[in-house]
Amino acid sequence: MLDVIIPSAKLIPEELQKIGKLPAVIYPVNQRIVFDYIYNQYRNVDSRFTVIGGENCGLLYKALSRYDSNKVDIMNLDTISDLGHTVYVALKDEQETVVINFGDTIVLEDVYDKNTDAIFCALDDVSSTWTFFEEEEGILTQIYDKINIAEKIQKKLFVGVFRISNVKDFRESLEYAFDNPITDISSFYTALQIYSRRHPFSFVYTDHWLDIGHADKYYSSKLEVNAREFNHISIDKNRGILRKTSDNIEKFIDEIKWYLKLPSDVEYVRPRIFEYSTDYSMPYISMEYYAYHTIHELYLYGDLNRNQWSDIFKRIRFVLQDFSRYSVQGEGILDSLSDIYINKTIERVNELKKSSEFISFFEKA
Repeated sequence: MLDVIIPSAKLIPEELQKIGKLPAVIYPVNQRIVFDYIYNQYRNVDSRFTVIGGENCGLLYKALSRYDSNKVDIMNLDTISDLGHTVYVALKDEQETVVINFGDTIVLEDVYDKNTDAIFCALDDVSSTWTFFEEEEGILTQIYDKINIAEKIQKKLFVGVFRISNVKDFRESLEYAFDNPITDISSFYTALQIYSRRHPFSFVYTDHWLDIGHADKYYSSKLEVNAREFNHISIDKNRGILRKTSDNIEKFIDEIKWYLKLPSDVEYVRPRIFEYSTDYSMPYISMEYYAYHTIHELYLYGDLNRNQWSDIFKRIRFVLQDFSRYSVQGEGILDSLSDIYINKTIERVNELKKSSEFISFFEKA
């Protein structure tokens, strides 16, 4: 059985705490939490998950309660130290291969190979945002742990996923790092460096990874996941413009027309439209992309107080009252409303039930 260790003892950065002080692993990304994406990566492998919490750990128990407790375990740290200490509490000598997957990291590709020690990495300019490294023949020779360098230099950065084949040796490496601390370098990275001398790493380069631990990268992550989930959406991340096409031509044209027919004084409820075509041969729409949290995310995954919910419902009430100035006359209105709000909902649920993503999201292992 593969053990997947997910350290998530600290809260998300302050700039992302508008929906509550949440551990990163349960932060919402496109209608799901980070843990759901990580869990889905290993759903075809006999695996169990240990989520290591600390700050606001009660929210972890609440958010992950739908998962089988024999499959997903939550450890609550009494004292929060550095990353190395957090990982250490979940390691046991009898374990075989483990994967350490940071609670703020989603890698959107296969991350499992039980026979190798591996580090997932990417290339970027050295900065204080991430931890970078140098290596020779699989041995880590230099660690740059969130530091600034005056000159612009590209180096490998730790994405946040690590495969360890010899847990006993890695525990010993962590213990050595605890006893011999290096200033400004986490004991976890020191231990990786020590461990690599006995078990050289292979390095897996990836462009398909999402970082939830930084505000700018989080919103970019929302764009990336949306673009991957829907075949007919492309997003210009630099301009914040979403372009949509669809195979369901008739329905899609009706959707575009609905946007265009909104009265001008209530157009504030929809994104700005930059380009569109209702030509039956190739309809499309280019519009402003909204990266805001949905009510769905706020309700299921947020930790808002009474006053914040009161403000939300005041805004909803205002929109409903503003819309009430308009009405539609004619036959078939009730049938149309029933089709939109009942039949289409049932149709969508039935579509989701057939998808592997839906099954992985709700299954009990």
